[in-house]
Amino acid sequence: MRLTQLRRLIIAPVFCLLVAGSFQSMFAADVAADRLFPDTTKGFFSITSLNTLSKQWNKTQIGKLMKDDMMQPFVKDVRRQIGERFTDQFGITLEGIEEIPSGELAAGLVVIPDLPPGFIFTMDISGREEKAKGYLDRLCEQFVGAGATLEKDTIGDEELVILDFPPKEETGKHRKAYYLITCGHLILADQQPLLELFAERLKSGVFADSLAEVPSYVQIQERLKSDLPKESEPSAQAADESQADENAEDKSAENTSDAQDIQPEEVAPQDGDYNVPLVCWYVEPLAYGKAISNLIPKPEKRKNKPLIVDVLAEQGFDAILGVGGVVSIKAEAMELVHRNYILAPKPYRLAMKMLSFPNGDDFKAPKWMPRDLASCFSLYVEPLDIFDNFGSLFDSLIMEEEGVWEDIIKGLAKDPNGPRIDIRKELVEHLGRRVLFMSKYTLPITVSSESLVVAVELKETSPPAVADALEKLFANDPEIQKSLYREKVIWQNKPPEDIIEPVSFDSGVPPLGGGFGPAPVKEQQDVSDVDEKRNPIFPKGGVTVANGCLFVGTNVEYLQEILDRFDEAIDSIADAADYKVVDLVFSDMGVTREKHCFQMFARTDETIRPTYELIREGKMPEAQTLLGKIVNSIATKPDTPKGTVRKQQIDGSKMPEFESIRRNFGPAGIYGVSEENGWFIKGFILEK
Repeated sequence: MRLTQLRRLIIAPVFCLLVAGSFQSMFAADVAADRLFPDTTKGFFSITSLNTLSKQWNKTQIGKLMKDDMMQPFVKDVRRQIGERFTDQFGITLEGIEEIPSGELAAGLVVIPDLPPGFIFTMDISGREEKAKGYLDRLCEQFVGAGATLEKDTIGDEELVILDFPPKEETGKHRKAYYLITCGHLILADQQPLLELFAERLKSGVFADSLAEVPSYVQIQERLKSDLPKESEPSAQAADESQADENAEDKSAENTSDAQDIQPEEVAPQDGDYNVPLVCWYVEPLAYGKAISNLIPKPEKRKNKPLIVDVLAEQGFDAILGVGGVVSIKAEAMELVHRNYILAPKPYRLAMKMLSFPNGDDFKAPKWMPRDLASCFSLYVEPLDIFDNFGSLFDSLIMEEEGVWEDIIKGLAKDPNGPRIDIRKELVEHLGRRVLFMSKYTLPITVSSESLVVAVELKETSPPAVADALEKLFANDPEIQKSLYREKVIWQNKPPEDIIEPVSFDSGVPPLGGGFGPAPVKEQQDVSDVDEKRNPIFPKGGVTVANGCLFVGTNVEYLQEILDRFDEAIDSIADAADYKVVDLVFSDMGVTREKHCFQMFARTDETIRPTYELIREGKMPEAQTLLGKIVNSIATKPDTPKGTVRKQQIDGSKMPEFESIRRNFGPAGIYGVSEENGWFIKGFILEK
C-alpha cells in the first residue's frame, strides 16, 4: 500500500478543523455527513465542530502547551510543512479549512461501480457561501500562479471549478481537483463523477443507500453510543454560546475589507465537560485496502501475484466487517476519551482463529515489574490457537507457497542437523494465557534508546520444560551465545565478529538467531559480509526463563535489570502514584469488576520523550523506537529509495528542553473486552 494514499486519511483527521453553529440552511440542518456519504464508502472521517473542538482542545494541557510562546517556532514549522503536504495532496489549504465551514466537515474514500475509487471532502458552509466563493477564487489564483491550469464548467446552474496540477516528478501523472459549491456545501473531489453523485444527493434531498444504513456501521455506532454518558447532548446554553460566537465572527467579517485576513474570533474556554464526541471515524479494513491497492499500479515483481488484502481475506480476516470509533476532548473529567469497536462476528476460520483473546481477571502488575516504565500492558491469549493457525498465513503471505511452515516445524523436529525439538509439544503447550509487555527508555536518548520486554506466564510446572526447550533450540545455533546471570541462563545474539557461518544446512530451516534471517551460506565469509546479511530483528536481544515466565527482551542489559528485582524488595510500577490514579479510573469505569482481555498503563511524557529529543537533535529519521518508526513511515516520501534515511523536515533546534514541557503530558490507560461480535476498546488521557 503506497504511503501517499495512507497519508491522506492520516493527515486529514488532524487538520480538518471546522466551525459549528450557524445552521441557517435547511441542508446543513437536515443532512449529517454519514447520510450524505453513500453506502459504498469504505473509509470515513468527520469532525462535528471546530469552534467546540478548538475550545475543548485549548482546555487540555497539551493544547495549552501548543499556545505557549516557547513552542511557537516548533508549532509554526510543523504547521507550515504539514500544510504544504495537505495542499499537495488535497488541493486546499489549512487556512481554508479553518475559515470556511460553519458545520460538519467529512472526508472519505468512496467506490463507484466501474470507476476508480475516489477521495472526497464535504464542508457544511451554510451561511458562509459568499466567503467560500471568495476563498475559492483566491485558491485558484494561488494555484494558477504556481503552474496549475484552471478550467470551469457547470453542473446544472452551478459553477464547477477544475484545477489541473502540473505532473509530479516521481509519477509524471497529472492530478485534478474538482470543486463545487451547492446546497450549503463545498464539495472537493479527485474525480468528477464522484462530485456529481454528492451534488445530486444534496439537490434531490434523497439520501437512501447511505453509509448511515450500512449494517456494520450501524452496529458499531450503536455499540459506541451504549458506552457514552447519558448527558451526551450539547446543552441549550452551549448551543447559544456557539451561535453567538458564529454571529460575532460573521459580523467581524463584514467589517473587514480584506477577506483573506479574516480569522475566527478567539473564544474564552468555558468550564465543564463537553461529553459529545467531536470526532467520528469508520473503515472497512479489507475493502479499503483493496480500493487503495487498485489505485496503485503493481510493481513488475508482483504483477502475477495476489493482492495482500485478497490473501488476508482468504485467510479468514474478512470476518472483520468494520472498525470505528469516536473521540471526546476534555470530557468525562479527562483530557481525552476514545472509544473504538472492531466488528468481527464469529465463527472464524484459518488464520483469523489466531485472534482469540479470552477475557481474564488478573491485571495486577507483578512486584518485579519496574517502577520507571514508560508503559506496561497485559493481554490474554490462547497460545495454541496462535500456533496452530499461523502456518497458513505464513505460507500465503510470507512464503507464497503452501507447506513451508509445516516443513520448517518438521525440520526442527526431525532433521539430524537441526535442534530435534517438537515446538508445539515441548514449548507452546507449556505457555500460559497471560502475556505482559513493558517498555522503558534509557538516558541519554539515542536512536535506539527504547527497550522492550515481553513476559509470557508459564503453566505452574512448566518452567523446567521450557528451559530445556530453549537449550534444544539455541545450543547449536552459530549466531546465539549462552551466558549465566544470577544463575539464570540467558540466550542472546553473538556479536558479528564472533559468528562463524556453517558450511551447509541441509534441513532448510532458517537460523534462529536472526529471527527469520537469511539462509546460511555454503562458503565461509568475512565478518563484514556476515554482519551485513544477518540483520537480526533484535541485535542486543535475549531470552530466558525466570520466576515462572518466559522472558524475551530487546536489550539484554534491561532484561538483567528485571532479573535483579526478583531477589530485592523494590517498589514496582503498581506502587507509583500515577499508576494508582489510572487504576482508580479503571475502577470507576467498572473495568476492574468485569473480565476483559487487555489493559494498559502509559506515561505519555515518557512515551513521547525519545521522539521529542530526537527531533531536537535532528536525528528523528534515524529513530528505531516504535513511535519513531511510525512517524518516519508517514513522513517518508513514496519515491524514497529503500534503505535511504530521509532528511528531517522539522527544525528542532528551537524546541525547549523536554523537562520544561513534561508537566503537560499526563498518564493514560486503555482496556479491551472480547465480546460476542468483536472487541470493544476504550482509552483515556488524564491531566498530569
